[in-house]
Amino acid sequence: ISDGNLRVADGHGIDFSATGNGSGTMTSELLDDYEEGSWTPDLQFGGAKVGITYNNQWGRYTKIGRQVTVIGRITLSNKGSSGGNARFYGLPYATQSITGTQMSIGSLWYSGFNLQGSIVQVVIRTDGNNATYIEPKGVTTNSEDAIGDSDFANNTDMVFTITYTTA
Repeated sequence: ISDGNLRVADGHGIDFSATGNGSGTMTSELLDDYEEGSWTPDLQFGGAKVGITYNNQWGRYTKIGRQVTVIGRITLSNKGSSGGNARFYGLPYATQSITGTQMSIGSLWYSGFNLQGSIVQVVIRTDGNNATYIEPKGVTTNSEDAIGDSDFANNTDMVFTITYTTA
């Protein structure tokens, strides 16, 4: 320890096996990864982002072991001309290997939407190309609906957070 930081050799970590004995099926009691950083939320409609511009576009994350918590914010200055369902790409880590939706549900705040009903959740999904993305979902008349380009305005502002598991 020459610079004040404790460093652990690659492949090693803090072993919590002496504190175990829970009722679940454990696979590891070794904490060997902690990381903080930034990421850039990449809003796309139907897989495209033609003409989208931002007043704010930022994200931060914390990774502890396989658990990643992200927070992101976008404030549009122009929603562009792409059409389709809204998705946020650019997450710092892919989800664990899954088919369809990983049932991680986050929270969000928003303003400046042309939306019938309300946005109630953001979910993590993996597309056919193994790209991980966040998808906002809404509720109208007791049904879950995708949020699309027509729901966004040129001044839409959104802050969201979600926790998910990596491979």
